[in-house]
Amino acid sequence: MFANIVFAAILLSLVIYILLPFVRPPSVQMETSAGEQGYAVKLQRRKESYVRALRAIKDIDFEYASAKMSAQDYQKLKKHYNLKAAECLKELEEIENEKEEKGIT
Repeated sequence: MFANIVFAAILLSLVIYILLPFVRPPSVQMETSAGEQGYAVKLQRRKESYVRALRAIKDIDFEYASAKMSAQDYQKLKKHYNLKAAECLKELEEIENEKEEKGIT
């Protein structure tokens, strides 16, 4: 008798656990608007560009230190990728500010 009650309780708990996501409304945290997704994509792309620029700077420094690159090429490429990294940071800040102005978290 006791075993039947325990079995029924476990079975009922399992059914509730499985069906609960279909019955309750989605949580507020899971809801994202198209605007939020758009900002997330923009931020991700800008961050990736920034990381690529930093990696390029690191590679350039290594190539120059290994005497595989002339000083002129080093200066030119270093300046280019420093500007690219700064541009990415500026754009990241602008995206964050625009996101805040529109009230998107």
